[in-house]
Amino acid sequence: MSIMLTPIFQILIPLANASSSQLTPLLQTSIGAFAAILGGIVASLLSGHYLIMKVREEKRLEMLVDVLDTVYAPFQEIAEEIINQKQISKIHNDALLKLIRNNMKYIFRCPEDIKKEISNLRENLRCGDPDEAIKSVKTINGKIDELIAKSF
Repeated sequence: MSIMLTPIFQILIPLANASSSQLTPLLQTSIGAFAAILGGIVASLLSGHYLIMKVREEKRLEMLVDVLDTVYAPFQEIAEEIINQKQISKIHNDALLKLIRNNMKYIFRCPEDIKKEISNLRENLRCGDPDEAIKSVKTINGKIDELIAKSF
């Protein structure tokens, strides 16, 4: 194969030494420089990708912690009382509606299934359907526990 490439080097690259079919030092240096530049580009891309993924993960965890502190933790406290008492009192009803109303920007960051269930809970609380509201509270509480276990 190298015998066939020698005429190509002679025609296309005047830097090739025709008599010994070896590359001249200038061509060797050029190829080495090209390889070094290509290696630097690949290394930069890989390290940039790693940094981007690391920042994304940190942001995701930061957003999860914000949602955890403002929505999940207060919700779980109220949910625990509701589940223990097996009923939703007027105080719990008002507390849940206030929690949902005041934290909509954090609720929008929740996974779709939790957002949907919170929407169902809000409607059940407004309509006065305590049995469905308790089911929603249990469902949301379970999904929050799953999400926290998966994330941390």
